[in-house]
Amino acid sequence: MRHTIFPCATGFFVLCLAIYGAHGESGAKDAQAPTALSSSASSVFSSSVSSSVIIPLAAPPGIELDVPFTSQAPFDDWNDPYQNACEEAAILMVHAYWANEELNPTAVDTTLRSMTTWVAEQKYGESVNMEQLASIAEALYPNLRARIVEPVTPDMIKWYLAHGRPVLVPTAGRLLGNPYFRGEGPWYHMLVITGYANGFFTTNDSGTSRGESFLYREEVVMNAIHDWVGADERITEGPKRMLIVEPR
Repeated sequence: MRHTIFPCATGFFVLCLAIYGAHGESGAKDAQAPTALSSSASSVFSSSVSSSVIIPLAAPPGIELDVPFTSQAPFDDWNDPYQNACEEAAILMVHAYWANEELNPTAVDTTLRSMTTWVAEQKYGESVNMEQLASIAEALYPNLRARIVEPVTPDMIKWYLAHGRPVLVPTAGRLLGNPYFRGEGPWYHMLVITGYANGFFTTNDSGTSRGESFLYREEVVMNAIHDWVGADERITEGPKRMLIVEPR
């Protein structure tokens, strides 16, 4: 894995973060993580805050993780199953990052078809929420663990990126305003955030073949983050969550 860290500014910033007592885990091998909720299918989510922790973090003004990119339609075929495969593509990119693998269109096409077939066989819908995606990621790649983090803030996203963790965020796709989306864009869409600098988040956006290292303003991403709640028209009612997928 290659990380690009822009020249570090002097000083530190402090994140005052609530840790959910029943589910707090380490978010990096060398540092304690901010708020994290266990994502396994058997877990029971708790919104009660049991304690808080202040985490000092050297604040690089920018960082970019070298996460391999693929479009969810590797051969530009946007029919089924590809048009609804953003979640699978996001998982595949993060797996390739941790495995130090490159992604080529032929292998990606085969893998995405296998993944979407498995997801359908498990009776998931075409769109899945963060709990479901976490379970899917761990089932397809048992060497990885997936954890839901909420609430989501720009500093929270940057904390994980600074510790080498790509960040998966569910979004109301039409609020992203990507000019390369087909038509109005997807109602629901998954992004992989790979970096940040100068008020922008760098993303791998599988919804377009031009989505590698695609830049969105931080406020655009933050406004668009909404988890799936079961209906396209209700997507902006979804809570703001993100998913961290990392080695066990």
